[in-house]
Amino acid sequence: MNKILVVSVMFFFINATASFASEKPCSEYNKFTQYKLYKKCMDEIKGNKNKSGNLLSDINKKYKDIRKKVAPKTGEEYWKDIRKKSNEN
Repeated sequence: MNKILVVSVMFFFINATASFASEKPCSEYNKFTQYKLYKKCMDEIKGNKNKSGNLLSDINKKYKDIRKKVAPKTGEEYWKDIRKKSNEN
């Protein structure tokens, strides 16, 4: 039992030290003091993906486009049409 425990602890220790010693991308920049350069390097590696991505506004635009095509007019849209017609006259 003790041999298995010692072997498993040594295996874990060797793997942990090997992963810390391996070279990380953009390791030439310090993550805290040279943050802008580090961030620029990481963006180049990842392909410049924006994390926020305007996900909600894209969904809102898609919903409005589908609504214009498929759904009947609402009361608010009728009132806007009536006001436009009355302002034109």
